[in-house]
Amino acid sequence: MYDREDCFYQIPGVVDPYVLQELAVIIQNDEPWLQSYAFDAKLVDKDLMVKDWFYKWLYEQREFDAGILRIAPSTCYKWHTDCERNVTINVLLNGVHNSHAYFELSGDGTVSNIVELSYERRTRYLFNCAIQHEVINLDVLPRYVLTIQFKQPVTFHELLEQVRK
Repeated sequence: MYDREDCFYQIPGVVDPYVLQELAVIIQNDEPWLQSYAFDAKLVDKDLMVKDWFYKWLYEQREFDAGILRIAPSTCYKWHTDCERNVTINVLLNGVHNSHAYFELSGDGTVSNIVELSYERRTRYLFNCAIQHEVINLDVLPRYVLTIQFKQPVTFHELLEQVRK
């Protein structure tokens, strides 16, 4: 059984506007989307990420790779935990209104007690990938999320302690 505070944390501030503009260019460019698990993905260069003060600070603490995930319209990525990472930091890049991320606080396999992460555009969220979560895009447009994967293992609570300092 989990509490809401175990699932995600809204990191104060927003992503640098220049970085967001460049991420929009990456989304629209002709480079092919790669398959990353069930998502389409594009890699984001570290040199762009560190132009944002927070990601610069974070990279100095813990190296990571970054990418943009595209989730197709009318798609559900069912309850799961991420096997390759315990924690990430996500940013919703577009203003999709009908897209949802849920965490399972407790459940019996049929009925779940859940909490929703209601993303605010351009805002960073520490996201606990080790807790069952589900992403649903009910919108008519794709959902684009900036996400990172740390090169060395770290837990949600370890990173939360660092980010709060």
